[in-house]
This record gives sequence, structure tokens and C-alpha cells, in this order.
Amino acid sequence: MSICELSLLYDTPCKFKLKGGKEIYGVVWEAPTKKEREFYFASSGAYQRIKKAECENNSDTLKQLKMKVDINDFVTAQPL
Repeated sequence: MSICELSLLYDTPCKFKLKGGKEIYGVVWEAPTKKEREFYFASSGAYQRIKKAECENNSDTLKQLKMKVDINDFVTAQPL
């Protein structure tokens, strides 16, 4: 799955199929940095808590809930 294909589903709850056949449910988004593009995954519920923590500038919660991912591991995505 390319970055372009996945970008259409950023911030959208989806069912993702990973290399190896594992299926996961949640949200993927991109957080650009000065050095490189970073991609994150969280369950839908955790994603809502992340957005709230961003508004409250709560870095401890953000560190606990965000999981950096390699988008090359994603094979397919289906919006829920």
C-alpha cells in the first residue's frame, strides 16, 4: 500500500491488513517532522484521547498512546 493510497484514509477508523496476514483496527495518521515523515497508529478510542491530549498539551498521554509504525507493513485498508 502506497503513502498516497494510505493518505486518503488518514484520521479515519479502518480495518488494516498487515504483512503476515494480521488484521488490526484503528486509525493511522502522519506527523511530519523536520527530518522525515512519521506515521502513527492507535485504536479508535486511543486516537480520540490523543486528540484531546493534543488540545490540552498533555505530552505524557501522547507518549503513552501513540505508536510509531512503518507504513510498508500495511497491505490493505478498509474504512469502517
